[in-house]
Amino acid sequence: MTSAAPTPPTGAVAVVLAAGAGRRFGGPAAAGPLGARGVASKLTAVVDGRPLLAHALDVARAAGIERVRLVVPGDDPDEAAAHLAEDLRGVPLDGVDVRTNPDRDRGMASSLAVGVAGLADDPTCDAVVVLLADEVGLRPAAIDVVVAAVRAGAPAARARYPEGPGHPVAFAREALRHLGSVTGDVGARAVLADLGAVEVPVAGRRPVDVDTPDDLAALGGTGAPT
Repeated sequence: MTSAAPTPPTGAVAVVLAAGAGRRFGGPAAAGPLGARGVASKLTAVVDGRPLLAHALDVARAAGIERVRLVVPGDDPDEAAAHLAEDLRGVPLDGVDVRTNPDRDRGMASSLAVGVAGLADDPTCDAVVVLLADEVGLRPAAIDVVVAAVRAGAPAARARYPEGPGHPVAFAREALRHLGSVTGDVGARAVLADLGAVEVPVAGRRPVDVDTPDDLAALGGTGAPT
């Protein structure tokens, strides 16, 4: 009698959105292969000794998420991964699945669609947690609570800080098909409302968006990795 193959364990997948043009920060970097392909220079800026993009990757790992999808501009994922390794020197990219969004000018929704592609039919994924690559201060506990809410039966969940709602946002696998209706730069806001997403209280400050050079300066950041 032939025994059945073991079922792969299920787990959460982190989708890190990093395909924005960074226009309020001054546009794509003028130098460096990563910037030349449209990843905003702010993502290679350094905050607390780490490139900004690395903060999102670090917190996903710290939350125990083993599968990370990173969505960046471009057409060729292998080429993009090579440029990421060069421009984010010292940042481990092992296990990071680089996905490219050639249509990033259509807004954040197009990057979200790239990030979740195929996961609605992936039985090894039980939740997707969406992170923004230009935020600082997100804590692993915030990821833990929104993923736990989804695993407890919520179709979607978002963090609720004392200042108001924010990231991260998590979706149950069964809810991912609804993301196909999202367009533009509103992210998944309309879908969250339609799904009846729960808001999960999270202590502490809401993560800080780095949208402008002044935002970076307020965090004591510098313009490029050393």
